[in-house]
Amino acid sequence: MKKGFSATEFLKRSIELEEQQTEEKPDLDQVPQAGTELSSDTKQELIKEEVPPKIDNLKIDKDFYKVPNVVDDLITPTLSAIEEVIYRRLIRMSWGWGKNYCRASIKLFQETSGIKSRTTIKAAINKLLDSKIVYRYVDINGRADRNQNGTVYIVPIPNVSKSSILKNGTPARSSDTKR
Repeated sequence: MKKGFSATEFLKRSIELEEQQTEEKPDLDQVPQAGTELSSDTKQELIKEEVPPKIDNLKIDKDFYKVPNVVDDLITPTLSAIEEVIYRRLIRMSWGWGKNYCRASIKLFQETSGIKSRTTIKAAINKLLDSKIVYRYVDINGRADRNQNGTVYIVPIPNVSKSSILKNGTPARSSDTKR
């Protein structure tokens, strides 16, 4: 069975890339002396040689999920540490599987979050629900979808563009952007 990520392999690959980059340094005889006027083509060539290409050594092909910047920029600063842990677990259990909802129980939160207090977890979930960051799924009759495996939570990710965020980090209201 192949490991997903090996620190040893990563280190070896980093050393190999560093050695390759040192071997590819330009010949110092071809570098013009100070005070010499350069043509625009020569300047462009030198700029290209001086700026090393971006090399991304860390390749993650599976077993990860993306979290939009808006979560870290707008939502988590408003949460306590415990609320953030619960919120991130909900994101992982929903968006990590390509859905905007998940079924979770207090016991599952205890096992996966490191928080052992049922009261603390319930308080954090209630705060997320009250803040309308997370919603409980309810059926036509208004009853929450609960069973022995937990409650179904809907975890929307706000769709806020960077251009609609004011300098203080809060989302702009439509009246703010029309001025």
